Amino acid sequence: MQRRRPFARRSAASGLLFLAFLGGGTLSSSFAAPPGHEARSPEGERTHDDSAVALVVRTLECGATARPFVCSGVLVAPRLVLTAAHCLRRQPPSSLAAVFGPDLSGPLVPVATGRIHPDYAADMHEYDLALLVLEAPAPPGFAPAPLPPGLHPRRPVDIPAGETGPGSSPGDIRWVGYGAPSAQSGDVGSRRAVRAPVLTIDKHELRYGPGSAMSCRGDSGGPVYAVGPAGETGALIGITTWGDPACKRFGVALRLDRHASFLRPLLGLGAPSMEGRGRGGQSERAQRARRGRRPFNPAQGITARACRSDADCPEHTACFGWPGQPRWCTYGGLSPGHFTRACAPDRPCGGEALCVTLPAGDCRCFVPEAPLAPLGN
Repeated sequence: MQRRRPFARRSAASGLLFLAFLGGGTLSSSFAAPPGHEARSPEGERTHDDSAVALVVRTLECGATARPFVCSGVLVAPRLVLTAAHCLRRQPPSSLAAVFGPDLSGPLVPVATGRIHPDYAADMHEYDLALLVLEAPAPPGFAPAPLPPGLHPRRPVDIPAGETGPGSSPGDIRWVGYGAPSAQSGDVGSRRAVRAPVLTIDKHELRYGPGSAMSCRGDSGGPVYAVGPAGETGALIGITTWGDPACKRFGVALRLDRHASFLRPLLGLGAPSMEGRGRGGQSERAQRARRGRRPFNPAQGITARACRSDADCPEHTACFGWPGQPRWCTYGGLSPGHFTRACAPDRPCGGEALCVTLPAGDCRCFVPEAPLAPLGN
């Protein structure tokens, strides 16, 4: 989980209790969980929460089985995953895959494309939100997280200064993630679910304190749920985005209700659908575009020819570009380059070439062109 400076000049009086319409000023009253979303083991231990996913680097190297861990995420529709925008800062969405289950050995579904919040500010992590579109629906048995009605409050209520704090907490949350158990640990990839008290709520975020464990590096993008009066898991209300570097004092979650204008169209709740969503969730325009895309041809390689959307690219590729640089059609996050001879794990390419698995399942040597300038910090 990445760190950042706090927002400049926050006031408790400007905070909104975004779930105040629930009644008693807590996070619990009306967010009962549907069947299958209840907590089933003690906080801080590995737990069953099939809506959470681990995001890993999509391994294209022929014969490779490693799954390098990147971030956490949460399934919000059969083919849609929410995560933090900073998890995509140095790789295109199509270079990632979502892993389902309690650890990194679970079923894997590649990411086809995605969209970062247009107002995302990397230096401050404001609007730190992204939506990913999977190439296929989640495996059977993995249900999307329960969303609050409309993704926004019916009756937001200002929180007077000092109202949140010891003795007057707005309630508890439950966060889930695949990150490290401590700042000193490198052990990532095992799912944890922890109940924690809410410390403060402001216009865009809520800050929660430590429970029996604390969110840490790798928990970014993971779900934050309301907790019901009997301790049951309620609706998805945020995603973890940052916290204190020591992973001991607090974590911060971005409030999803404050981003309804970004999320609702992409979730298909009343506005045009997201292009490239695919069967079962894509718009008619996107379906027509996909049917009209030319087949992936290894002989043509990955060119630096400019593109505007995925519809301009061959099948199995996506239009991507670093901020301020041209966009190109990438396959699994590869930079422009060309494919050469066939290869295999026992028949490596040599030099700087990489033995890459192609969409058809065969392997070819890939030789990249001069790398693009790295994204600035």
